Amino acid sequence: MPNVQIMSEAIVDFDNLADQPVMLPVIQKLKLALDQIRQEELARASKKLNVVERETLDLISGNMMQKILKQLVMQLKAACKRGEAETLINALHDLFNLEIKEEILV
Repeated sequence: MPNVQIMSEAIVDFDNLADQPVMLPVIQKLKLALDQIRQEELARASKKLNVVERETLDLISGNMMQKILKQLVMQLKAACKRGEAETLINALHDLFNLEIKEEILV
C-alpha cells in the first residue's frame, strides 16, 4: 500500500518538526493551501469523469500532494538547522500567499 506508506512518512516528518514549533503553523497553512488548489482542480475536472476516474484522480493527486509536502518539510527542517528558516518561510509565504502571523518569524 504505497499510499499508506507515503502518508506514514509524511506524518513522521510532520511529527519530527514538533521540536521546531515555529514550523508547524507554516506546514499546516501550506498543506491547506495545496489541498485547496487540489480540490478546486478535482472539482473542475470531475465534471468530465466517471466515478472510478474521479476516485483514481483523487488518489493520484493526493499522493502527489503528500510527496510535495514531504519534500518541503525536509527542506524546512534543513533550513531550521542552518538558521535559515525565516528566509524559507518568507519564500513559502510569497509563493503560496500564506497568511503567517508575524510572531512566527520572531
